[in-house]
Amino acid sequence: MAGMTLQVDKCLVEPVIKAQIQAAIVRELGQTERLVEKVVAQALTVKVNSEGKHSKSSYRNEFTYLNWLTGDVIRRAAKEAIREYIEEVRDEIKVEVAKQIRKRSNDFATALVSGLADALKASWRFDVKVGFDSPDND
Repeated sequence: MAGMTLQVDKCLVEPVIKAQIQAAIVRELGQTERLVEKVVAQALTVKVNSEGKHSKSSYRNEFTYLNWLTGDVIRRAAKEAIREYIEEVRDEIKVEVAKQIRKRSNDFATALVSGLADALKASWRFDVKVGFDSPDND
């Protein structure tokens, strides 16, 4: 009997073998649902620093990612609410600031002159920037 050779292109076989291996790994690790549950739980409980990043230095990783993320969302919402409120009462704030400056105009002028005098003593760091906006530029 003569020898018979059957050649199959590697491009046809390789994807099938990879898919079988991946399916076997998932089966061995348990049900997909349990695997996803574990991955999500681990992602949410990983320890992070105050910026929400996992630090190489473990003592900086004070928070779980979920706690940090929740706090971050709350801080951003609070910041936005405060900005909106301040924008609503902006004109009232301007009026009150102007009143306070008028009441303490002598203190304000003294602080400005004192600051300039101190800056002039150290000429290497002398930098003065004073700006005034006209009410028309608002």
